[in-house]
Amino acid sequence: MTDHHGEFDSVTGRSTTGHEWDGIKELNTLLPRWWVICFYLTIVWAIGYWIVYPAWPLISSNTTGLFGYSTRADVAVELANLEKIRGAKMAALGAASLADIEKDPANSPRPASASIAAMPRPSRPASGISSSRAMPRASACSCRATA
Repeated sequence: MTDHHGEFDSVTGRSTTGHEWDGIKELNTLLPRWWVICFYLTIVWAIGYWIVYPAWPLISSNTTGLFGYSTRADVAVELANLEKIRGAKMAALGAASLADIEKDPANSPRPASASIAAMPRPSRPASGISSSRAMPRASACSCRATA
């Protein structure tokens, strides 16, 4: 590749990158300052995130981070709470036979009147489309192609 650092655009007076497509040369312009600042801020945020939250896997565990936050600990707490709520019912369900479970009225199916199939349906016109929402005919269209 040839060195294009000494090449300048005659209209703008800026240096070019040396890339040219169909006679159009690419100017060597800087990125906007706001974009560069946002880019550097994302790098700083990522480093901070790695330090504060657990991020790096180790051989048998992971880094705990400065906050000591763990989603696994949150899940363990939620499962323990669920076990407290469901504990007695789950133990009774585990000890019950299948026949006892079938006899329990809480497990019986809903009556047919409560099923979705038995729900009344709204009435519709015979054509299937309400006259107030009918589409105009094609002949009434004012946008015809002209030759």
